[in-house]
This record gives sequence, C-alpha cells and structure tokens, in this order.
Amino acid sequence: MVFYDQVPDGQHLLVFGATPTRQEAPLGTPEMIEPAPADNYHRWWNNFWGVVEAGSPPKAGEWTPRKSVRSLVQHAHKQGLWIRFYTLEGMLVPQLSSFGWVRNYNFGSSDAVAKRWTAAIVAGVDFIATDQYEDLAAVIEKNSSKTALLPGMSYLRGKRSSKTRATEEPIRRGFPLRRPILFCAHH
Repeated sequence: MVFYDQVPDGQHLLVFGATPTRQEAPLGTPEMIEPAPADNYHRWWNNFWGVVEAGSPPKAGEWTPRKSVRSLVQHAHKQGLWIRFYTLEGMLVPQLSSFGWVRNYNFGSSDAVAKRWTAAIVAGVDFIATDQYEDLAAVIEKNSSKTALLPGMSYLRGKRSSKTRATEEPIRRGFPLRRPILFCAHH
C-alpha cells in the first residue's frame, strides 16, 4: 500500500531489481554468470551460495581460504551492481525445523556460516540475507575494521515483528554508491 498511501501523486519512486543471471554454470567465471552491467532498473546481482561453493550450503564442506568471494564482488562492482547472497544459515537441523527454515541454505553450524559471513563481509558483499540477523550483526561488528564503509554509512539493523523475521532499516545519509555492508532476512 506504500504506492497508494505514502507517495503523493506526481512524486518519483526509486525502483530497482536484480540483473538476470545465467544459471547454467554456477561455478563459472563471474563474466559467464552475470554478463550485463547495471542499467536504470537492474541495480543488483542476486546469488545463491552455490556460485562460491559447489553443491550449495548443505554440501559445501569445510571453508578454505581458496574459496573466494572476492572475484564475484569485484565483477559486480565493476559492472556498477550491488551484490547479494541468500540465504546463509548455520544451525543444527532440529533448530531449523523448529523455526520452519529449510535445509537448502544451511551450513550445519554457527561456526560454518560465520566463516562464510566473514568471507563475504571482508570481500565487500553488499547484502547478506539470513534469518540469523542478530548473529550476523555480531560478525559484521567484529569485522567492521576489515571493510570499507562510505562516510555516513552504518549497518542495517533488524527488528523482530509478529509477521516477519526482520524488517530492514538502513541508517544512512544519501544514497550509497559503493560497498555498504547490509543484511536482511529473506522471504
């Protein structure tokens, strides 16, 4: 209802979406997976973790430094795009089930997902989607000196509500052009 209730007639809306991604070779080069630069509508590149590690989270195995997120981030930013990874979870299966979360995005432990979150943060990923936003916030805070935030940027804080796992509240002055470290719950 935002379009009807909160934007006066004749005012502008900032609307953007994800760039089309080729899924045929998820572990291909960044140029193969995402060949197009940003345009008026396509402003971000949305990825599942399978473009970083074969088999996606349930089959990812032990994290090693050779599994790099950096080339994907560099390519996205060179193309003028933000980059997002969804949905990085790290819980034991009984915990997942009790929250109604799915196994496809689960690395199996908080330690395993924290290693991926850290790699994404240090590489400069713009959006990390998770349902464990309090845990991610702690990892972001711990790694804040390893990232390059723009002046006036802060972290996105999640708040619980009765209908969603988190609501997004960016704290910023102006519209960022490069590398905000943000996170959001998926839906």
